[in-house]
Amino acid sequence: MWINDYTEIEKYDHSKMNIVLYKNIIFYNFKFYTNKENIKTCSLHSRNINIFSPLDIENIKLNDTPELFNKGILLLESFHWNPAHMIWDFMYPSWYGLYINNTKYSKDIDFQWITTLNFEDIHVHTHKNIVEKFSGSCLETLESFSNKFNKPIIIPWLITGLEGIGIGHISKENLLTNRGIEINNIDPIELFVNRIYSRYNIKRNSLVDKLNINECNNIIFIKNKRPFNGMENLFNKMNEKYNGKYNFKIIDYSNYNFEQQLNILNTTCLCIVGVGSARFNTPFLPNGAIEIQVLQPNINYKNYIEYLDGHSGTLSKYVKINNIPYYTIEEASNNSYSHLLEKYIDDSLIEIPCKVPINLEENIPVEIRNLKYHKNYNEKFDTWRNMNSNIVEDLINLL
Repeated sequence: MWINDYTEIEKYDHSKMNIVLYKNIIFYNFKFYTNKENIKTCSLHSRNINIFSPLDIENIKLNDTPELFNKGILLLESFHWNPAHMIWDFMYPSWYGLYINNTKYSKDIDFQWITTLNFEDIHVHTHKNIVEKFSGSCLETLESFSNKFNKPIIIPWLITGLEGIGIGHISKENLLTNRGIEINNIDPIELFVNRIYSRYNIKRNSLVDKLNINECNNIIFIKNKRPFNGMENLFNKMNEKYNGKYNFKIIDYSNYNFEQQLNILNTTCLCIVGVGSARFNTPFLPNGAIEIQVLQPNINYKNYIEYLDGHSGTLSKYVKINNIPYYTIEEASNNSYSHLLEKYIDDSLIEIPCKVPINLEENIPVEIRNLKYHKNYNEKFDTWRNMNSNIVEDLINLL
């Protein structure tokens, strides 16, 4: 049985983070049991739905002596079909409970992920391999796990509760993602990313270590479902301009599995990407890298630019985000790249490796950052978040 190796954690009120640790909890016939005084209630979902609490062990009689299960368990409701939400609203917040309760073991210990929903309901079929690679165990549901044991078992530790951590949770004060706390100067996002690289047996590069710069000379544009015209011509021009010093590549993630995506990101110094799920892979870039966020040209919005997921760039403190500030009406009408992009690329390459750690507020576009100064901001922010919207125009329209 392990205990918390980091006593500094006691200064934080974990109850506000909805994370609960149970030690030596009994599992039997689809249910968890513990002593009545230990029972707490928490949410198994990042949006504070599907409430969970174990049952009072006094309510059952165990005819068999429980066997000891050989791993701890992270319990949550489900995973998500969208890879960004799966990683940052389910995997990360669930693993964060282990980080909070035992930072040392969260780095590399194997554990068992169990979902309360059955496989047909958890939308994990396309990402199950990532979940299992990260945990070191086959994913189980309560049903499948219970079917493996016809007698009570003791779980050495069970951690549950997701509320308040991840990309679904944005701070009203500064519009940053709730990344969670640092323990003994250990950044949870960095530890999570490093664990993923380690689980795929990939040595993670860092541009802060200048010895690795020559290994990270890729400059990539990640395609998404939104049309973005002219990038092929620009990248052909840039490949000629830099004459082999950098490799300018247009990447379609649908052609690569997650491990292949990691290998691409690990050798990239500059990532150009628009709004949507693809940019949530930015924390997997080498430390000191830069993302150019092109956002999305849109004829209907201010500065002819569309804002979505503005907090995406606030996960990693070790990657700088340079945001395209506007489009011309012609660019927006034609869904073409910004005339500013070439200069942004040139300037970013001069700046790499960027200075770290980053002031994360500076990774947010200025137009979004300034919303907090609006007189109605505090009131309307809550309305916006209750809409479950990451579209910043929804907030702007409320102000």
